[in-house]
Amino acid sequence: MKGLNFSMKKVIILLTIIFISCGSDGESSTSSPREEVSNDKLETLDWPLDYPIFEIYECLENKGLSDLPSPEVTDSEILIRFDEGYDKDFHNEFNILIDECEVKINEDDENDNREEAAEVKEEAAEVKEE
Repeated sequence: MKGLNFSMKKVIILLTIIFISCGSDGESSTSSPREEVSNDKLETLDWPLDYPIFEIYECLENKGLSDLPSPEVTDSEILIRFDEGYDKDFHNEFNILIDECEVKINEDDENDNREEAAEVKEEAAEVKEE
């Protein structure tokens, strides 16, 4: 299980680097995290660069939400743009499921941290015994 988590982290880091390198240099925004910018034809959500968007997207897809807009990684933030191809129902479902996925990912991270702490304690005990 630990090997799988390590591999997933590698994939997420690699994808993040790719998206950052492909990001547009001309885009700049001073909006706060997850702020909704309304427009008649476009709605944009934004998060800080350290937001686990690829883990969130994997969770959303596992919950049955497909045809997600591609995240845009800029120099300063991650943007999700909903154009006129996404209706209000899709957007509402996205917001509900993203909250559920954030909770799940936070719980998984807490469990991983507990497991790592237990392993460190075990290793320290083994070293002490030697």
